[in-house]
Amino acid sequence: MEKQDLAQELREKLNKGVVDFSYEKTNGEWREARGTRNPNGIETLGGEAPKGTGTEKAGTIAYWDLNSEGWRSCKEDKIITINKFRTIEEYEQESKEEA
Repeated sequence: MEKQDLAQELREKLNKGVVDFSYEKTNGEWREARGTRNPNGIETLGGEAPKGTGTEKAGTIAYWDLNSEGWRSCKEDKIITINKFRTIEEYEQESKEEA
């Protein structure tokens, strides 16, 4: 799959729910991420609504990182895999079952 297509798929899934994905950081390390861009999901899961202009840098994807509970971004051309997608409701249920 083309990197551009992968970036578009990731962006669409992050807007809808929670996604587990991986990407290469600028220092060459791989990050396994779990995130969302869904505004209702961010608030439901205890996150902070985006601040600032609401625009992201060209060539990047901003997301709320559920593991580190903060905003992160990755470069579109550094996305490696999209591993798992679930709705906010499915993620909440999964989290309750793991607790």
